[in-house]
Amino acid sequence: MNTKLTERDELILQVGSASIFLEEEEEEEARTVVSLLDITERKNAEAALKKSEAQLINALEIAHLGHWEYDVANDLFTFNDQFYKIFHTTAEQVGGYILSSADYAKRFVYSDDIQVVGEEIRKAIETTDPGFNRQLEHRMLYSDGTMGYITVRFFILKDDKGNTIKTYGVNQDITGRKNMEVELIDSEIRYHDLFENSSEFLYTLDLKGSFTDVNKAAQALTGYPKSELLKMNFRDYTQKKDHRNLFCTLSNIYKTGKPVHDFPVEAIIKDKSIKYFETSLTLLKKGDQIIGFHGSSKDITERKRAEEELIRAKEKAEAGNRLKTAFMNNISHEVRTPLNGILGFSNLITQPDITDDEKVEYYSHIKTSSNRLLSTIDNYMDSSLIASGTMEVNRKPMDLHPMLYQLRDQFQPLCAIKDLEYHLEIPGKTERITLYSDAELLRKALSHLLDNAVKFTAKGEITVGYAIKPGVLEFFVKDTGSGISKEAQTRIFESFVQEELLHTRGYEGSGLGLSIAQGLVRLLGGELRVESEKGAGSTFFFTLPREETETVIIAKTEGKQKAGLVENQVILIAEDEESNLVYFQTILSKTAVTVLSANNGEEAVDVCRAHPEISLVLMDLKMPVMDGLEATRAIKTFRENLPIIAITAFAMSGDEKRALDAGCDDYLSKPVTREALLEKLKQFGVV
Repeated sequence: MNTKLTERDELILQVGSASIFLEEEEEEEARTVVSLLDITERKNAEAALKKSEAQLINALEIAHLGHWEYDVANDLFTFNDQFYKIFHTTAEQVGGYILSSADYAKRFVYSDDIQVVGEEIRKAIETTDPGFNRQLEHRMLYSDGTMGYITVRFFILKDDKGNTIKTYGVNQDITGRKNMEVELIDSEIRYHDLFENSSEFLYTLDLKGSFTDVNKAAQALTGYPKSELLKMNFRDYTQKKDHRNLFCTLSNIYKTGKPVHDFPVEAIIKDKSIKYFETSLTLLKKGDQIIGFHGSSKDITERKRAEEELIRAKEKAEAGNRLKTAFMNNISHEVRTPLNGILGFSNLITQPDITDDEKVEYYSHIKTSSNRLLSTIDNYMDSSLIASGTMEVNRKPMDLHPMLYQLRDQFQPLCAIKDLEYHLEIPGKTERITLYSDAELLRKALSHLLDNAVKFTAKGEITVGYAIKPGVLEFFVKDTGSGISKEAQTRIFESFVQEELLHTRGYEGSGLGLSIAQGLVRLLGGELRVESEKGAGSTFFFTLPREETETVIIAKTEGKQKAGLVENQVILIAEDEESNLVYFQTILSKTAVTVLSANNGEEAVDVCRAHPEISLVLMDLKMPVMDGLEATRAIKTFRENLPIIAITAFAMSGDEKRALDAGCDDYLSKPVTREALLEKLKQFGVV
């Protein structure tokens, strides 16, 4: 039998144990024993295995997994190409695909983790669990020496006797993920630090608005400890009026996902006081699930109060402006009205066809208007001095009763005109009482209160007096007038204020009287208050300190230097205003005195040196070159006993004292009436 084998037959023969005897016809008597075995299936399996290995390699490369095997008996690691790619190197650069465990550890395992990795391999070798597998994360070394992170999964292969002959597994570079985890942890730590250490009140709420976490600032800002806040709902510490708006806001954030910033919340803190917060809220999520809200509240209490104070100040300023406008309108009225009377009747009194009775009547109107104008100017000046803090107080022993009698004589005729009764109440059996105070300021304060009472009382009576109390005298001015409303009582002591500021009001005046009285009383050491009901009259009170020991009244000594009743008295008038000089000269022309004049202080000094016969000087305090005070001091150096009467248009508190301190012997304030001038000259024996 002659058999030929070809490639096309795809029959693979192998010499082996199976025998087939083949006879070769071409070879005589030749026999060959041939053993043939069919290994097609094995070859197909090998091809399939190679294919599977190729697919596995591709899969490992795609997954960036490195594969390795460890031969326990020979202590050798075998690695694939992907393993080396993980470490940014190649088998050629390392020295092959096979390395000892020592070389592996030295090249690829971070030094501090070598012991851990070795311990895990030992456990894998010694395990009796045939299904053993374990995952380990450790730090690795890239080829450039930098550190990364790797995860290793172990498997084992045992022989028939249960001995581990091989471990194998896969490695994966997890450096990126690990770094992200580290960054996440760091960010969580930073967030926690920011959350806890923020000066703002930070918190989280559940979907019902209850607190689930709060930071350290919570207790400092709300007064509630964390343990209490975590049992509270947002509405438990906010004003009821804010609840609806607050929960509508939370609902809107939940529906739209849009945060809300800086909306105001009025909070009731632990001590029940009110704080103002500016609050921002955003959604709080866990994955894709909304679990609540994250909030931050900034304490704006001080800012809010400052804003409210600013608003109040603005309102007060606007009210002040309205009052000042009303005052300016009123002051214009109070100046122009008497000026109209003065100028009008002054013109009429010069007409040739008027009678003597009409002249008297016109003069009366001129005098009344002039007094009203002077009162307005005095009030404005006193108010300015009080407001600026420049009004002087000159305290000295004073007898109270004569001043009260003078006020009675001044105001009783005014009351009679309105058919009002005037009463002066002095404690029984008190003949005289002494105060150490400024008599002029006290007189002005009482005058303003009496003027106010007369002005606002249409019928009934006015009572002025005092009561003796321990250490003080309590003064009072009572009327049966229109009274003052409770609301107006809080404002009547302010400048420019009357209860009515309309153009239709029925009372004249600048609206400064009560504010001036309050200022004067405070300068004297007291405080002005009022008790009043609308339509039932008013009573103004103030107290002044008084020593319990009775003070002896110091009798006023005759300090005026009389010139002596001789003929041809010579008077020097030091005055720079020609109209005033002519006025004084006209008055004195009806007397037997001789008048000299000087236009400034320096000239007055020179005239006094040149004319020793001068027996009295009328010294205007405000003059050019040298003022009247300086001129008086100069004259007194060589004419010590020469009487000098100061004349000034300032007429403010303190002017008299300054004049007397400079050496003047007496004082007259402009406008000076003929009667006042002649009376003063008579006191010095000149006329």
